[in-house]
Amino acid sequence: MLPGLAKEVADFSSLERFGRIRSRHGTTLVDRGIGKLSVFKGIDFRTFLHTYENGVIQSEVEVFKRAAELVAGFGKSVCVQQPPQTLVTVTKPGTVYPVVYGVLFPDWEHGSVDRFIENANLAGVRIPIRTEVKWCYQMTLALLYTHHVANTYHMNVTPANFVIDSSKDLTLVDWEQDYAAPYTAAPEVDGTWNAAVTSIYSPSTPTPLQYTKHRGPSRRNMINTHHRGNKQWMEWNPFKQWHWNCPRACELAEVFSLGRSMWMLLRQVSELDLVDVDSPLELQIDWQSCDNIPSGIKRMVESCMAKDPNERPNLQRPQVFWKLMAKDVGGVARRPERKGQRSMDTTSQ
Repeated sequence: MLPGLAKEVADFSSLERFGRIRSRHGTTLVDRGIGKLSVFKGIDFRTFLHTYENGVIQSEVEVFKRAAELVAGFGKSVCVQQPPQTLVTVTKPGTVYPVVYGVLFPDWEHGSVDRFIENANLAGVRIPIRTEVKWCYQMTLALLYTHHVANTYHMNVTPANFVIDSSKDLTLVDWEQDYAAPYTAAPEVDGTWNAAVTSIYSPSTPTPLQYTKHRGPSRRNMINTHHRGNKQWMEWNPFKQWHWNCPRACELAEVFSLGRSMWMLLRQVSELDLVDVDSPLELQIDWQSCDNIPSGIKRMVESCMAKDPNERPNLQRPQVFWKLMAKDVGGVARRPERKGQRSMDTTSQ
C-alpha cells in the first residue's frame, strides 16, 4: 500500500462497465452505483488478451504500478492528476486475499481537450480566446509542477491527456511514461540523440546543451509493445537517462510538446487529423483560420516549438506570458491548494 494512494477499496465485480475511453488499454468508464460515473484505470482482462501472447503483460503491470506510485506522490496541485481515492481489487478463486486490479478516478465531465476540439470542429465553432488562453496557462502550470516541484517528466504531453473538469479547468493525466505521440514529441527524443551540458557559459543565457548522435549499437530501454508501432522512440526513451544526468533536456523536450499542444488547441487540430504523422518534423505549422489569435501568442507558441532545443524558452517564460495574457482576457480560475503546498503561481482567486 502506498501512503495516500487510496482511502477505500471496491471489488471489480461491483462495477458496471460502459466501454473503453479512447486511450490506453484498461481505461474504462464505469458506474459504481453511487450516482456518478468513474474512470477505471488498470490491468483488466482486455489488456491481458492484448498483451499476453507477445509476452509484455508483466511489463504492462509494471507500467501501471509505476504510474500509480508516481501519482501517489503528487501534492495537491493545480492541473496535475491527484492520487486515486479508490483501489479496485479481485480475489482469485480459492484464495482469501484480494489483489489490486486497478484504480478509480473521478469522471472528467467534459472529456479531454482533444475531444473538446473535435466537438467544436464538428459544430463549426471557434473555441473562445478566453478559454484557449486559460487552458494554455493551465497546461504550462501542469508542466511547471511536473519538472520543478515533482522533479519528474510526463513524456506524452498531448491535448488528449489534458482532461476538463466541471469547472472547465484542466488536469494532466496518463503518467505511464512509456509512450510519446509522434505529432507532439520533440525531434530530439527520437532515440538517436544524446544530450549533455557543455562547458560553454554566458552570463546572459543558460548554459547551452550539446546534442550528439548516438554512434554505438542499437539500444532498448522500452518494453516491446509492438502493438503500439515500430517507431524508434518506442525502443529508446531518452527521458529515463536525461531525467538523472540532464534534467534541463527533459524540460526543453516537454516545452516542445507543450508548444505543439497549445498550437493544436489554438489552431483547433484534432488528434484524429494527425493519425498519419510519423515524426514531429512532418507536421507543417500554420495559423489558418486563426485571425483572432494575437501575434504575440503565435510567437510564444512558435518559440516553444523551435527545432533547436536551446532556442526554446524554459517553462517559467511561458508561465509568466500566459499569466499576463490571462489577466488581459479576464483571468483564470484556479482550484485551491492544500495548506503548505508550494504554489506555482500568485494569481488571485
